[in-house]
Amino acid sequence: MKKRVVFGLVSAALAAVMCIGFAGCGGSKAESIKGEEVTEKQWDKAFDYFTEEDAKYTISYSEEWTTEYKFVYLDEKLSGSGKDVRTIDAVKNGAKEYVKQTDTIEFSGDMKKIAAALDDEVEEKEETEETYAEFKSGAYTVYTQDDDDKWGTSQADRTIIPFERVTGGLSFDYSSYEYSSDMKGYILKGAIKNGYMYVVKFNSDGQLSAISYTLERTTKSGSYEETTTRVLSVVIEYKADEITLPTVG
Repeated sequence: MKKRVVFGLVSAALAAVMCIGFAGCGGSKAESIKGEEVTEKQWDKAFDYFTEEDAKYTISYSEEWTTEYKFVYLDEKLSGSGKDVRTIDAVKNGAKEYVKQTDTIEFSGDMKKIAAALDDEVEEKEETEETYAEFKSGAYTVYTQDDDDKWGTSQADRTIIPFERVTGGLSFDYSSYEYSSDMKGYILKGAIKNGYMYVVKFNSDGQLSAISYTLERTTKSGSYEETTTRVLSVVIEYKADEITLPTVG
């Protein structure tokens, strides 16, 4: 049975810092991968592969936000943390596709008191959703579950694995990037100066293999202090398990 997620205090805080990147501590699988240098032709070919109908690949996506709060309210020192995690497993095996997305939120410490003081609320939730699709006769048949976990189908004119879903809508113009041996991959020019730590990596075959991102930011306002850490990991493998479509009804 799918559970609904209520994004409360944490999601509001994350939205405020989403567009500002600062180099922080990471440790994700994507970050540990060493990227190779590629030519502009290899770069373009690597990204074009994701538009091919017969492509086969598996994407493992993980994004974790952890926010630590410190707050003095009516002379009471409060502290707590919230963790917001999204994972996506996406598989394309030629004409068939599969996506599983899981979102979880959990809290610790004095989060209920902090939320009440800020006129907000917190609630731990988990949501998992699976979607299948098959491209046939020029259109996609998409399989989704209803609230009773029964599978149904609908028609669509696009893939269920839009590449932008796991790349944050980044622009991937070759001329905008430079290779960094320290970061083990390509970074946007001026990234170190400006703090935007997206790292794009290619394997020895010239294929896109990983994207990583780290962020750490602390904001203070009076007696309120908030430290947010974000770790993003995208790992791509060029193989795909057989996809068995669900039974409808």
